[in-house]
Amino acid sequence: MNKISFSVLAILAVLFVDIVPSQAQTISQFTVLTYAGTDIYVDGAYVDHSYGNWIMIYVPYGTHTIKVSKPGYFSFMTTVDVETKISSVFVNTMIPISTTNMLKAADDWSNSRTQITTQQLLTMADEWSKS
Repeated sequence: MNKISFSVLAILAVLFVDIVPSQAQTISQFTVLTYAGTDIYVDGAYVDHSYGNWIMIYVPYGTHTIKVSKPGYFSFMTTVDVETKISSVFVNTMIPISTTNMLKAADDWSNSRTQITTQQLLTMADEWSKS
């Protein structure tokens, strides 16, 4: 009788492991390639601060909103679908807030003229750097 009970228990254990995924199968090692000094948020919650050019965090599988912020810069935000054990996102651009006037001036310039020459762009950049 003990042999039968043990066999049944072993079969149930195998079935349970196959039906219920372990935490290791549903958590992803997620790397954010970013700039030093940024704060990382996942789904609106603060996660960590980056002291280097990357940070590794752990997130459950699924769709998440990743936000990277740094004082003096516009925040970078993206939505990612995490479906593998190892995932990553690359923060390719963080625009300094101080460049906003230059970007607006370049946009106004491009809307008022058909083409911007290299010299005009350099002049605009020079004027912006003096302000």
